[in-house]
Amino acid sequence: MQEVEDAQKIRRSVINCFEKAVLPGLTEEERRINLHFVIVGGGPTGVEFAAELHDFVNEDLVNLYPSVKDLVKITVIQSGDHILNMFDERISCFAEQKFSRDGIDVQTGCRVISLSDKEITTKIKSTGEVCSVSIGLVVWSTGVETQHVVKDYGANRADGSLTIRFTFQANRPVLATDEWLRVKGSEDVYALGDCATIDQRKVMEGISAIFKAADKDNSGFLTIQEFEDVIDNILERYPQVKHYLRSKHLRDVTDLLKDPEGNHRDEVDIEGFKIFTLLCSLSIQW
Repeated sequence: MQEVEDAQKIRRSVINCFEKAVLPGLTEEERRINLHFVIVGGGPTGVEFAAELHDFVNEDLVNLYPSVKDLVKITVIQSGDHILNMFDERISCFAEQKFSRDGIDVQTGCRVISLSDKEITTKIKSTGEVCSVSIGLVVWSTGVETQHVVKDYGANRADGSLTIRFTFQANRPVLATDEWLRVKGSEDVYALGDCATIDQRKVMEGISAIFKAADKDNSGFLTIQEFEDVIDNILERYPQVKHYLRSKHLRDVTDLLKDPEGNHRDEVDIEGFKIFTLLCSLSIQW
């Protein structure tokens, strides 16, 4: 889903499944098939949709279609060993236990090998067993695709030029923004969410130029005063350094000039300056 209309379409499709299930002349098995909802993908989107679908069915639709309330089945198919496997194992277990209590069938270790408008065929990875089941509705939730409006952004200018900068996130093109979510290569355009990613400056880029500008007497060393003068520049350029300082609860800028043994230094050379900024960068990544 990428637009509100997509969500509305799914909602209408769910209601249509209930409308079909209450038509006269159907067998109970045919009603069950119409009310079998399958979500392919056990990531955050698939799990959230399964939970919302369960609530929508049990809090709203059962009141409108009480005769078929016991025939509804929701199935989540996940190729991995657990749903939400990108999170802590405790979160995965909690979600699986909650789904079990709610009657949502979670099939892990299964891969979809074919799909039609009437049935879905899966293969159990551990045994190789192939099975097909009839379905009323399938929602595919196994990844995020870049919207066409994002892909085409900037391509239709009068001169045909494309100055918008793209970067890649999980093998898909997204808009590159600065730290303030401004799209690079465009004025007065902001982007956030799945369509964009912050192209944050790397700490080590330009660090030599910063050191040279701060070393006013060209001594090759920064004094405490020179270091204090340049630290504000670093914090403005690299917000991750500010996060590092807060995480370490550093009370005074001179604490940054301590040597590996914890002794205070009166000055620092370019290599020591690089080590400090590198530590800030690595601490944020870890």
